[in-house]
Amino acid sequence: MFHTIATIVAVLMLSCQARAEQVHDPSSDESYMTEVHEILMETAMSALAGFIVIIAYQYLRPKKFKSLKATMDTVYNDPCATHFSVAGETQPENVQKPAHGKAVYTPETNLIASLACKGHVLELLQALDTTYQKLERRSIPSANKALLESSATLHATAAVRACVSQRRFREAITVFDHCCDRVRSGDAQLWSLLVYASSNSEEHVYRCGYFFGKLWEHGKVNSTDVVNVTTFFATTHDLLGFRAMLTNYVEKIGLLDNISRNRAMAICARAGAHKLLLELTSDTWSEKKDVVTYNTLMKYYVQQRNTAACLQTFCKMREANVKPSEISIGIILDGCVQQSNDQNQVDLQHVFGLLLKSDMPMNRVNYTTYIKGLIRLGRFDKAAEVLQHMRQTPELSPDIVTYSTMVKGFADKGDTAGALKLCEQMMSDGIAADHVVFNYLLQGCSVREHDPSMVDDLLSKMMSHGFKPCTGSLSIMLKVYAKSCSWSQAVELLQNAASRFGIAPEQRIYVQLARACHKQGETRWIHQICKTMTEDFALRGERIDEATNQSMMSYCKQHHGAKVQ
Repeated sequence: MFHTIATIVAVLMLSCQARAEQVHDPSSDESYMTEVHEILMETAMSALAGFIVIIAYQYLRPKKFKSLKATMDTVYNDPCATHFSVAGETQPENVQKPAHGKAVYTPETNLIASLACKGHVLELLQALDTTYQKLERRSIPSANKALLESSATLHATAAVRACVSQRRFREAITVFDHCCDRVRSGDAQLWSLLVYASSNSEEHVYRCGYFFGKLWEHGKVNSTDVVNVTTFFATTHDLLGFRAMLTNYVEKIGLLDNISRNRAMAICARAGAHKLLLELTSDTWSEKKDVVTYNTLMKYYVQQRNTAACLQTFCKMREANVKPSEISIGIILDGCVQQSNDQNQVDLQHVFGLLLKSDMPMNRVNYTTYIKGLIRLGRFDKAAEVLQHMRQTPELSPDIVTYSTMVKGFADKGDTAGALKLCEQMMSDGIAADHVVFNYLLQGCSVREHDPSMVDDLLSKMMSHGFKPCTGSLSIMLKVYAKSCSWSQAVELLQNAASRFGIAPEQRIYVQLARACHKQGETRWIHQICKTMTEDFALRGERIDEATNQSMMSYCKQHHGAKVQ
């Protein structure tokens, strides 16, 4: 660097000297001196550029190298570093700092993590074997036995963590099984990852208890580990073991936080572990219950079709001065709507009345759920009253979900006139109807037999409101025509679908109509359907697949043995 600076200074001095000679010597050649000056300036600029490159190399590169070296040291000496993941995934929340000190790493460490992320198990196991063999050759067993085991544990942990980051839980367990003789006692980081991996693998969930026991030996259990091992106890329905684990945790570490308790309750609810779920609600193991705790328990009772227990839990929540949320109200209403019709049925209207009298917030979703329950009970008059109340209350104004719920209810009982009136009311409120609402209207025509002309009039009215039929609409229309055995109108619908609706009927639509004719014994119409389909697909330049051909042949063989080409 010193030589470079000296060169630049010399060039600049020569340039200045040449310029000075040109100025003081009037007889000098102007063009010659100008050329010399330009050459010297170019040389000076080149030297300056080289100087800048050297400075950048000397100062920036060492910083980068230093940063890289620090990163690699962190990676190999601290396996819980999040940037170690090749795929850029962060570590699971249950990752803990390992107890071992510095360990020997090899160039294969990054390769191990990369193979684990990609799921290349065989290559991964070979890389682990190669790495361990290199470590053995570099170590003196009598002096470096602990260091060798620590390094093997580090590489195994890196591979397991990479598998877990990609949710390759089965591969993570496979890696451990391959390295278990080398890692021996392992470390807290490895066992914590294995608890997480086994809790998410149905095949290895029963090994989660063993991994959790090894984790306890290192004394590094946290609340996330407790949540993960809950899967094991919920799967085995081991209440006594679960209670003993909680007791040990509370005595050595302390109470569970509410977030961990609620997550564990959700796991028990999904597994149907009722006793373990109730055990977690005890204040012995955790902090004071919050609204999420009660909501989780109420949702479990709703899933079990036990609306009465859900309502009792809600009352207990109010007694505990825990303010219910909108989710709480939604869970209760869902429970009332989904309950079976038995003698223990909770009165939906009574529950909704109690909710209205309380100070709890009620929103559009809650009212829509209430309408859904009333329709399920056949209380269409009451549902219409609730809808009118929503229309008159700005903050509860019905949306398309509310109207589609009402339209479906009227259509399911075959009241197409009432359903059409609701559609018109919805559009008058400025809500555009989508194809789902219009298809509900068409489905109402298939509940019982309707005159084909009435169905055509309904379809025309719907199209005047902006309805654009789709393939699903054609399928519903065919069901309507099949209900009244209007085969000629059904065939005509398919023939004119492209010109009238801009829809090219799919092969399954023709098969649907042929099947309906076959069930009604109308085999004479099947030949016409086959002919229409053949002509339609010939015009499109498309071939009819073999499955459709076989289906149509099976329907046609009772009528002249017709075959679709």
